[in-house]
Amino acid sequence: MLSEQCNFRCIYCYEKFSNNKVNDLDQRIIKSIHKLVYYYNIDRLNMSFFGGEPMLYYDKIIKIMEYSNSIINTHGDMTTNGYLLNKEKFEKLVKLNVREYQITFDGYKDYHDKVRITIGKTPTFDMIFKNIVSYKDLKEDFRITIRIHMHKNNFSSVKKLIDLLADYLADDKRYVLFLRSISRLGGPNDNAIMLPSREEVEDAITYAKSRGLNIVLNRNMSNFCYASLPNSIVIRADGKISKCTVDLYSDRNIVGYLDSNENLVLDQDKIRFWARGFFTGNLGELRCPLTGEDIYD
Repeated sequence: MLSEQCNFRCIYCYEKFSNNKVNDLDQRIIKSIHKLVYYYNIDRLNMSFFGGEPMLYYDKIIKIMEYSNSIINTHGDMTTNGYLLNKEKFEKLVKLNVREYQITFDGYKDYHDKVRITIGKTPTFDMIFKNIVSYKDLKEDFRITIRIHMHKNNFSSVKKLIDLLADYLADDKRYVLFLRSISRLGGPNDNAIMLPSREEVEDAITYAKSRGLNIVLNRNMSNFCYASLPNSIVIRADGKISKCTVDLYSDRNIVGYLDSNENLVLDQDKIRFWARGFFTGNLGELRCPLTGEDIYD
């Protein structure tokens, strides 16, 4: 998380946008990668760029990936709102092995532009859609997971979006759809979020399949939450280390920090809490160690 700032202000967001100490974090991460490779002999690294909005620090991502690729087999992915991810930047990232992306819509622009707006309260649908479609011209291999949030009573808008996506993308297997209910994740507007019924979500999935689109039912194909993996950490914008990108503001999720020599200093007791599913065998704790519930995301 090079920054916890964002150029959007989605009405259901749970982040506070309060942590923005970036400075030389990219150089600190590069030094940490160097130590992991040469002192601990790891031979593969998965790098996920999250935020806030990671594309606000595109140049720093490029520097990190260029260095990491030069010394180790590195696979990258990104969760982005897609607004700043134009074709030129996307192609550069893909060539640096950032090949998997999740980009979200909340229906067609009649609904999406009411809830996913910029910090200046301007609409976002057209720019995101233009960017996504532009990638089709590239020959490189990549995967775009188009996440569609279902709200109560937005099925008709989602159906219009599905029709549009089918017209442009159904013939390209590099694009997949992930439809799910909107979530209440602790944001200030949680009480205003209207959840859809299971039937509404299932109807949307069925309709998308009928239009020839590629559907994934579970974004995390391993069925494990990244926060439950012992070898997964989140480096925050201020150099602190967490396990979860949702539980951002609790002490239990501050599991360490980068010290002045860029070593990973970890609290093993806190790490064991998040990774406890590997010892208990509890599927709920593996899929969501925060709640311990047997859920998918």
